Amino acid sequence: MVSTTDTPRVIEVNDDSVGLKGWVVIDRTIGGESSGGLRMTSTVNAEELSSLARTMSLKYGFCFMPKGGAKSGIQFDPESDEGKIRAILASFGKGIRPLMDSRAYVPGPDLGTGDDRIRHLIAASGSTLSRELQWSTADSGFFTAVGVVSAFETICDTLGISPGNRCATIEGLGSVGSCVFRLLRERGVKVIGIANRYGAVQHRTGIDYEVWRHHERARGPSSLRELAGVEPIEREAFLKLPSTAFLPCAHSFSINGEDARKLRAPLLIPGANNPFAGGGEEALLESGKTVLPDFVVNSGGVIGGALTHGLLERSAVATHVEEIVGAAVQALYQHSGGDSRVLLGMAVRTAEARFEEVARSPSSRIIRMGLQLRRKGIIRGGLSRTISRSYAAHLRAGITRIIT
Repeated sequence: MVSTTDTPRVIEVNDDSVGLKGWVVIDRTIGGESSGGLRMTSTVNAEELSSLARTMSLKYGFCFMPKGGAKSGIQFDPESDEGKIRAILASFGKGIRPLMDSRAYVPGPDLGTGDDRIRHLIAASGSTLSRELQWSTADSGFFTAVGVVSAFETICDTLGISPGNRCATIEGLGSVGSCVFRLLRERGVKVIGIANRYGAVQHRTGIDYEVWRHHERARGPSSLRELAGVEPIEREAFLKLPSTAFLPCAHSFSINGEDARKLRAPLLIPGANNPFAGGGEEALLESGKTVLPDFVVNSGGVIGGALTHGLLERSAVATHVEEIVGAAVQALYQHSGGDSRVLLGMAVRTAEARFEEVARSPSSRIIRMGLQLRRKGIIRGGLSRTISRSYAAHLRAGITRIIT
C-alpha cells in the first residue's frame, strides 16, 4: 500500500506480507527531481526522515546543485536475515518505482544500506534507474571525510591552533568516521578517543589507525573495547576527553542536551547529518562552543559524487572538495565574527537563497539537461569532464558569497 501526504511530501509504503514499513519524504524538488539516501534502522520514522530531507535540500542548495532534498527509510533491523531484507527492499522498490522512473526521488546508500542493497532494490523494482546509475559508497564516504578534515584544519588554522596541539575524538567508525580517522592520522593529528555503538576507547597520546583497522577486520566492530593498547571508557568519559574537536560521524540525533553539557571539546565538526537531539545544539551554543553546520562540513560526498560522475580523477576531486569546503568554513566564520549562532543562521540563509537561485536559473535547466544526457551515455569523455570542471569552477567562485 502506498499513501501520500503533502508539505513535505510524505509517501508511506507498507507491505504486511514481507514486513515492510517504510517512507519516502521529499522536502522539495528542482525540475521535478530530488535525491537522498535510503536508511534502514529499527527505529526510523517519518519525522526523522523529514528533518533529514530538509538537510539534504540545504546541502544541495549550498552546493549550487540543481536537485531537491529527500530521504527514505525502512523500519527494520539492518543486521537481521539478509533474505528477509532483500524481500523488503524489493517490495519497497516496486512501491516507489514511479518516483524513481520520473526521478522525483532517486535513492542512494545510507545508514543500514549500501551499494549492494541499493542495486538490488532498483533492479528488483524494474526501474529505468538500473540503466543509469552507478554507486560508490566507499568514495562517497571518502569525499565526505575529506571535507570534514578540511573543515577541522581550516577552523584550527583560523583560531590559531598549531598543528602540534590539535587532537580529535570521533564518534562513529563507518564509511565516513573511519576515513576521517585515517586522514587525521596521516596529517599528524592525534585521535585520542573513538567510539561506536558498542562502546568507546581512549589513549591520551593517540590511537593507532592501522592497529584499529586490523582489529576491526579480524574481530568486528562489537569488539572495540577489546582493542589492544587502549583504555575502554564509558560514554560520559568519552564526551569529557580533552580534545580540540568532537567529530560526530555516527547516526543522526546522537547528541542531546545532557551530552552537550558534558562535552569538553571547544569545536563541534559534524560528519553526520542532523547530529543533535533534545536541545543538544542549543546547549552547545549557550556554552560558547564553535559549532559548524553539518550540511556544509559533510557536503564533500555530494560534491565529490557530482565531480566523479564527470570522470575526473579521484585525487583531483579530493583536492576540489578540500579547497571548496575549507573556503566555505573560513568565509562563514569570518562573516559571523566567530559567533556560532550567527554562523549557523548565515549558513541556512545562504543555502536557502542558493537553492532558490538554482531553481529559477536558466543555466540550471541547461545543467540538468546535460546531466540527463550524461546519464544516458550521450555525453561522454572529454565533454563530460568539461562539464564537471565548469561546475567545480562555479562552485569555487560562489562558495564564499555568504548571505549575512
